[in-house]
Amino acid sequence: MPLPDQTAFRRTLDYVSIRHKYGQTAITRIRQFLSASTPLAAFKTHLRFNITCKSKQLIPKSLQLKHPVKSAFGHQVISKAERQLLQARIEDCKQTVKRLETDIFFTTRQLEFIMPELLPEIHLVANQASRRRTEKQETSQERKLSALLEKNRKTRGPMFEVRNLSSYELTPAECQVLSRGLNFNQAKQPDTRKVVCAVENAIGLLGESERDEIRTRAVGILSRIRKSGYQQVLSEDEEKAIKALHKNKKIAVLPADKGNVTVVLDRSTYEPKMKEIVGGLYNVRQD
Repeated sequence: MPLPDQTAFRRTLDYVSIRHKYGQTAITRIRQFLSASTPLAAFKTHLRFNITCKSKQLIPKSLQLKHPVKSAFGHQVISKAERQLLQARIEDCKQTVKRLETDIFFTTRQLEFIMPELLPEIHLVANQASRRRTEKQETSQERKLSALLEKNRKTRGPMFEVRNLSSYELTPAECQVLSRGLNFNQAKQPDTRKVVCAVENAIGLLGESERDEIRTRAVGILSRIRKSGYQQVLSEDEEKAIKALHKNKKIAVLPADKGNVTVVLDRSTYEPKMKEIVGGLYNVRQD
């Protein structure tokens, strides 16, 4: 007959016997230890969740701010503030974890001095409570993370299908980057003042009629840039993936003839085929 799962039973301490044998001070120290152990597990889980959000360029719902100014610059200000709030929460979690670990360390030393024979049992009770708290929070945070990822996927616009026909195995980050399409632009928005100064310096060499035309075109281009909205920020893994794809000379990344598809081919297969096609067209024109 299989043994029952011992973790299914809640361990408890006989506080009456402990008080009778060791006094009220021992009870106080035990409660201090337990009151620090469970929050420590919760804050560690909370810290991992926020670090995951930061790495995936997600903002937890509790830190999302309203956008009172519906302009590109307004979006940039709010986006920066949200990222700073997330970093502040991460730092706060780290400080809290450090403080709780310090409290547990000194309380453990006191318990070792007062009741060394009961310390293993106290650790079992604390670990069981911490495990229950961790499991409950992880379930909740996985649900929150899935909701944030789904919302982020919808706001990013249409994604491209990635078809890897090469012998190279793409990493998840590389697939994510390629799914944005080959026209995805990560470049920062130009400084409007510098562009205006450069245009004015350049048109000084032109005639009066040409100057007005160039100014009008420059204003039109700058207005379209400002209306395009705030830039999407790539995660650290995605930036590394772009560099890795750029350095990989064994593959060729191409758009498909039809549909939102990005194709990855072996360059050793792609280049001879293209030379054959181009050479055939050249021979036809020569004939």
